[in-house]
Amino acid sequence: MKVLAVVVSSMVLVACGGGSSGGGTTSAGIGPSSDTSTYPIVEPVPVPISALVLGTPHADFTAPYGRATISLAGGISTSAYSALRGSYPAIDFTFQYLPIDHLTPDLASKVWANGWNGYGQSISVIDYFEIPILDPLVYQRKFQVQRTTTDLRNEFSPTIQTFVNNAYVGNYLVDYSYSQTLAHGELVSRIAAANEQGTLVESTQTVTPFAATTISCSLNGVPTNVIANASACANTSAAGDGNTFYGPQYSAWKELTSAPIEYHEVAGIAKSASVIKNFVDLSPTQNPYITSTYINGHIDNSYQSAAINLSFGVDLHTKGISLTNILDNLMSNPTLTRKSEAVVVVAAGNSYGPCGAADLAGCNFAAAYYAMAPQTRESTLVVGATTGTGTNEMMATYSTRAGALLNRFIVASGDTGYVEIDGSPIQGTSFAAPRVAAAVAIVRQKYPHLTAAQAANLLLLTASKDINNDGVDDFVGVSPIYGYGKLDLVKALSPIGTAAIGL
Repeated sequence: MKVLAVVVSSMVLVACGGGSSGGGTTSAGIGPSSDTSTYPIVEPVPVPISALVLGTPHADFTAPYGRATISLAGGISTSAYSALRGSYPAIDFTFQYLPIDHLTPDLASKVWANGWNGYGQSISVIDYFEIPILDPLVYQRKFQVQRTTTDLRNEFSPTIQTFVNNAYVGNYLVDYSYSQTLAHGELVSRIAAANEQGTLVESTQTVTPFAATTISCSLNGVPTNVIANASACANTSAAGDGNTFYGPQYSAWKELTSAPIEYHEVAGIAKSASVIKNFVDLSPTQNPYITSTYINGHIDNSYQSAAINLSFGVDLHTKGISLTNILDNLMSNPTLTRKSEAVVVVAAGNSYGPCGAADLAGCNFAAAYYAMAPQTRESTLVVGATTGTGTNEMMATYSTRAGALLNRFIVASGDTGYVEIDGSPIQGTSFAAPRVAAAVAIVRQKYPHLTAAQAANLLLLTASKDINNDGVDDFVGVSPIYGYGKLDLVKALSPIGTAAIGL
């Protein structure tokens, strides 16, 4: 992984807070001391009811987010043997072109439907947005289309001892795949906000068929599953002598198709909020001190945004770095110039372990840094990741645990619905963080008088302790694994009567 040294020479940040898969586990309940009494890590306090003055809802707009129509061409094929002819019609097919895993039913029915979608708010995403800078995310998607072919062949009939023209009509389910590249910051931004209208995009996509399953086959108009040379409609391949024909390989089975496509962009969670993209150079050739200056400059300049998203993870170069080291560095080398009125949302990291007070190995240095910096410590949220849905949701094995940062820690789904070329899911705390940043924007739209600290506290104190959604809390109090628990946007928008409100 590419790394970035920042703040102190012994600390490095990787360019992606997201990993495709976990490489280890952390036993529940096992972790470092969570005693933060000697560090300025702020424990959230209830939000005064006076801060919950209602803002203005924004009319909801619905769109077929991520849906696409692709036009797959038809044609006529001729084999090397002139007696063989194949034809297949063109087809227009509608399918889910882009994943919408971050758009949950509750988001649409209980949040957007009531006009809470981040309108008037902004999210500052500090990340890299240029694909050549670092290895891009290369993802693969698949779709399945039913296609029909008519194959004509002049073949010898044992019955009448002569050649006859036979027509084979095959129906197949053909699986296509396509791949695209995406910069890390773009995917983070897509999850967070914007694209309310689901803009229609016209493009061209290269799709590759990789499998075909026979649905039915007919010979000269007679449906049959047992015919002479039945493999004419089967998904098989073998060497032939010119009289052997294999349907999918001949007509429906095309090696490569360049097809026109129209698709709708996918809205972010705070779909009516704006995204401010702040580029930082995370390449191997960057100057780490200049880059760290840019990061802190972006934070300073974004102090009036609803939220600032930092989806950075950490490499093992933080081994041996303690919270005391960070605190000493903050006192001797102040880098931020103003108190942030934006909630600073930081990906916890993907190194499996907990944030240890004595040793930050496995924890995002930036998370600890901003959780203690005087300008941001009251408004920083450190985000771990869950994976799975329903009663199968759990803490992701790759995700850093709360540890010593438990008082600023919250978890959210790190799944994206995108899959790498090798089949591994694109997931990580990088993609849990923008879910929380989006929630901040929506909460601050509904309650515009909330300070950054109050908005952060509201999300922490309304977080769900039922991680696996079985109706039973999985812990009490504050957990060294989950911190305050799992993001619950619906509850954060209706906090009356909960511990989040100071009466």
